[in-house]
Amino acid sequence: MASLKSYSENQSSKIEIASIRKLEESSIPDRLKKGIESYHQRDYEKAIDSFETILLIEPANKQALEYQRLSLKKKSAIEQIEGR
Repeated sequence: MASLKSYSENQSSKIEIASIRKLEESSIPDRLKKGIESYHQRDYEKAIDSFETILLIEPANKQALEYQRLSLKKKSAIEQIEGR
């Protein structure tokens, strides 16, 4: 999935990205469920990873965007409390 970010201006990469997104879009509901479960279990790092993967597949996914924002905010708050 790294190529999704690296070569966005290359035409053949755009075609490959579209193909990968099409193949992976059926996995979004399961990934979203797992990400939300991780969020509720306060495993924000795992949740963030899940939401980032979803957003690579579907950049405008509103649920993933919101849960990612919340996970990042809570992870940052915990790090501040712990003095990291």
